[in-house]
Amino acid sequence: MSTPIASPIQTGPGNPPDLGPPLFERLPFLLAAQDAELRHRGEDLIEVRRAVEVLARFHRTEPHDVRYEALEVSSGVAGIVRRYRVVAQSARFSCLVAMPAAFRDAIGLDTLGEIHDAAASRGVVVRQLHDEHDEHAVPFRRFAASAASGTGSLRLRAHVRTFAAIVDRSRILLPADPLDPSAGIVESSHSGLLGSVESLLEEQWSAARAWGEPAGEQAEPLTRQEREVLALLAAGRTDEQVGNRLKVSLRTVRRIYADMARRWAVRSRFEAGVVAARNGWV
Repeated sequence: MSTPIASPIQTGPGNPPDLGPPLFERLPFLLAAQDAELRHRGEDLIEVRRAVEVLARFHRTEPHDVRYEALEVSSGVAGIVRRYRVVAQSARFSCLVAMPAAFRDAIGLDTLGEIHDAAASRGVVVRQLHDEHDEHAVPFRRFAASAASGTGSLRLRAHVRTFAAIVDRSRILLPADPLDPSAGIVESSHSGLLGSVESLLEEQWSAARAWGEPAGEQAEPLTRQEREVLALLAAGRTDEQVGNRLKVSLRTVRRIYADMARRWAVRSRFEAGVVAARNGWV
């Protein structure tokens, strides 16, 4: 089946901005961006596996009595729950956890609440970064309200890509497979891996919105030029076509998009399209 060819872009002082077809007709643009997003996820998975391979090589070259400090693997969802509970019980100061929807559903809200409440009761500061999927479901709202009280706090992000838990800035839990909770988790105290993941999580935490804060408040209002750029990109226009239509340089178009992506903490045009559609900007 052939793909319809977009109509030529009209230019001239009397022509209003061409904001493109309705949102459901922009699916080719969104699907193409989704392909890029899947490639990003594949790259994330490759990086995690590469880190595990490095740790495994280190693990094989060290004496037996330090192996636990280098690498420990727990298999299956039951293994995740068991190991996460033990590690959280050992926390003395802090726990920072990133929880994708798939891992949250696999572990269960009741179990997560029990583990985190036990840590918080000892004065441990528990910070939770959750995928906003099911944000408005009653069970999650009850869980989030409880998690955000006392010494804890909870923030939401459009896409939390991989499970991670850092305890007392000295121990880390990572998934054996970021997309499959049943693959289990890897525990390590390797300083290089710990520092890299902690830096990434802190950056995501800073960009996420606090529980109870409306999604629209986090995103800054768009200028007229930003709305036009976003609408034309969502309509399937190339960067060059957008620049020609708005009479700005290619570099300016890319700078405008990059600035929006930075403010919204998104990594792809698909994510940017989702944010824009949710807020009614396209």
